[in-house]
Amino acid sequence: MFSFAVQAGVVIGGTRFIYPEAADSISFEVKNTSSDTYLVNTKITQESGSAPFIATPPLFPISPGDANKIRIVRTGGSLPNDRESLFHLYIAAIPSGKAPTNSLQIAVKSRMKLFYRPENLRKGAAEAWQKLEWSQTNREWQVRNLSPYYITLSQLKVNNRPNNAVIMLAPFEQQRFTGCEKSQPCSISWRSINDYGALTPVCHAQISGDKLRPNSCETNEK
Repeated sequence: MFSFAVQAGVVIGGTRFIYPEAADSISFEVKNTSSDTYLVNTKITQESGSAPFIATPPLFPISPGDANKIRIVRTGGSLPNDRESLFHLYIAAIPSGKAPTNSLQIAVKSRMKLFYRPENLRKGAAEAWQKLEWSQTNREWQVRNLSPYYITLSQLKVNNRPNNAVIMLAPFEQQRFTGCEKSQPCSISWRSINDYGALTPVCHAQISGDKLRPNSCETNEK
């Protein structure tokens, strides 16, 4: 099942995008479901330097009821082949199909994740969310991503207390958090977000001091 992003009257055909190394390009649809015309602007960025991808067309008007296809194309550059790389796709929809002339006419912006996936990682992403290692140190608990994929944690609970933060773990990254005493057993449950923007089944982990029980993951969503 695919997820869709909606901003104002513009529907974007996805909430995250995977770019396989072997692909010439990937594409998705943008549709105007409103009664207004919008000017749509697209851009791809990364945290440092220029992104080796472009989104085309970069700027186009979209009339009520119309749809347009956006293509993402790699323009070159050297990227790691042992892990995913993360970029951000920005889509801005400006009302009335023209550049804003005053502060009341503001572009509605969406930021979505674009993951570049090397060919040798073509298989394995569907199970990556299960490959997390949990541990305790003093009053902290920590989680380590043992996989070469980005993993987003959602609906995280620590000792049955919801943690409302959305946590993204980079490949092989470790993050630490407070709220789990080492002197007491710690129960953790979480879900992740798959390639299609849908939630995975629930996973559970039990930590007691330095002892870690294997993750237990459900086979079907509850």
